[in-house]
Order: sequence, then structure tokens, then C-alpha cells
Amino acid sequence: MSVIAMDTATDVLALAVADEDGRLMSSLVEFLPRAHSRLLQPSLGHLLAGARMNIHDVKLCVTGVGPGSYTGVRIAVAAAKAIGHACGIPIVSVPTVDGMAMALACAEGQRFGAFMALIDARRDRAFGCWYRLEDGRLWAQCEPTVQSLADWFTIAERERASIVASGRRLGDSAEAQGVRVRPWNEIAPMMPTALVRLGLSGSYERFERDRVHDLAPLYVLPTEAEAKLGAKGEGGE
Repeated sequence: MSVIAMDTATDVLALAVADEDGRLMSSLVEFLPRAHSRLLQPSLGHLLAGARMNIHDVKLCVTGVGPGSYTGVRIAVAAAKAIGHACGIPIVSVPTVDGMAMALACAEGQRFGAFMALIDARRDRAFGCWYRLEDGRLWAQCEPTVQSLADWFTIAERERASIVASGRRLGDSAEAQGVRVRPWNEIAPMMPTALVRLGLSGSYERFERDRVHDLAPLYVLPTEAEAKLGAKGEGGE
């Protein structure tokens, strides 16, 4: 069985082709803000060709579902749904922050400890989640959510958690408050490995056959259109 994995929720495009045991056959990690929609499909085709396969050899698709960039999240989810439907293969949905936390653990060579993954949500807030890693297995200690940077940093200090953060402003805020974070662009090379490992762990929801169409992005916050619609409703328009 061959596996593909993808995530486009941050400025990093992460792709992988792996075997059924999770060994990477080819992978790609590129820092490409606002270019994911243009490069995802050709990049995946290139990786498959490098592994001497085509899309019909794939038996499982793992996709990051966010939270993160609203547009970015939709790109990977839409691609995964199209592949799942066209090829008749199951899709496993993995929160992007879970992948980031596992990538951090892999990069630091850790099998135990507390980890936190944060993605800039603007206005001094971040999407995020924190985890405990026990013998290489990731256990989320909350649902992916959005809250103030101050609240996230308080949790990280209390739990002595290692932090990976996506977003320059988030990194600047952490530095100003004396909080050590690992920049996402340093950790991202481990994202393909992390996505494949989590996707094959059996811990995440699997969408098969007609349920492929039920796969949805994990936005956490309302989209801009939803927020405007809600504001109109509250105003009685």
C-alpha cells in the first residue's frame, strides 16, 4: 500500500509519498506563501513520478485540515477530496497543529514531553493546541482552538512545553516576552514524516466512499463571509 500526505494550512507546502510502513519514498517541503494552489498538483505528480508511481497506485491519502490560513486549508482538503473520490481511496484527516507538534518532537528526537504548536491568527492571538508525547504517541490535551498569545505562553510555561510557531509576528511577540519558540520554517522539513506517522496511527477520522464528501476544513474561527453574515443577522438586515 502506498500513502500520500499533504498540508497547505501554513506558508509551508508539505507533501509526502510513503509506503505502508510509513517509510518516505519521496517528499517535498517548500516555503511558498500564497502559491499552494498553483504548485500542489504538479508537485505531487513530480513526487509520485520520482517514486515510480502514479495516482492510481495510491491507497490512502492523509491531509492536514487546519486550522490556519482559510484559503490554504481549503486547498489541501479540496485536493484530498478530489483524489479520494476519483481513486476510490480513504482519506485520513489530521489537524495541522498535530502535525506541527509531531514534527517538533521528531526534530528534537523526543519520545516524551510536552509540546505546543501555534499558528498566527492575528490580533495577538494564535490557533493552537498543546500535547503530551508518551513513548512517541501524541496525546492532545485540548481541542485545536484560538486564544491570546499570553494565554498560550502561560500554558507553555506551566507545562514546560516546547513550542513551534508559524508566523513572524508570533515569533516576534514570543521573543519580546522572553518565550523561546522554534520557528516553523526550521521544523517544517519533518512535517511529511509527521503527517504520514499520524495518518497511519489509527487515531484520526477516516473518510471512505460516500463519506469522502463529509471531509471539511477545521477553521476554528468563522470565515470572513460567515462573520459578515452573522453581523448582518445581529443587525436585523
